[in-house]
Amino acid sequence: MNKLPLLLKIGYSKKTFGYNGEIAINVKDEFIDFIDDLSFIFIEIDGNNIPFPIEKIDEKSDIRLKLEGINTSEDAQKLVGRNILIEEKLIPEEELAAIAKQGNLEGYKVEADGIYIGVIEKIEEYPSQLLAHVKSENSIHLIPIVEDFIQNINTKSKIIYLTLPEGLLTL
Repeated sequence: MNKLPLLLKIGYSKKTFGYNGEIAINVKDEFIDFIDDLSFIFIEIDGNNIPFPIEKIDEKSDIRLKLEGINTSEDAQKLVGRNILIEEKLIPEEELAAIAKQGNLEGYKVEADGIYIGVIEKIEEYPSQLLAHVKSENSIHLIPIVEDFIQNINTKSKIIYLTLPEGLLTL
């Protein structure tokens, strides 16, 4: 089974720029340092995360991107107001821990193996991993936030889809 890449919302597209299909984007502060190293981004369109290779990044006044296949302001206009995501693996682990600790996943619903578990109330950092405190109807489950468990993250619906080892929720 092919695993979908884990994606993080880094900001949104705010306007078109010029006539050649560039878009200006707003990026959360914690992700600004990673912009120059990107070769592609994902843009959320109708609940799907569509990859776009980046032709050019310009950071003069706004952060502006020229995306492959987007060549007119009309093309670019279709991308305005949409979430911008990048692959989680592009962020160093220590940075990722800091971002998750800031509450980037708090409020997300958790679904494991097709069953609704609850909502992430908070994230705690431990030396070996992050633990999500997931509140269900009658209890709080501590679930490790590790790549092997995460199948997909839907940022639009704020749902994390997991595959958990048998018995983890009964501990």
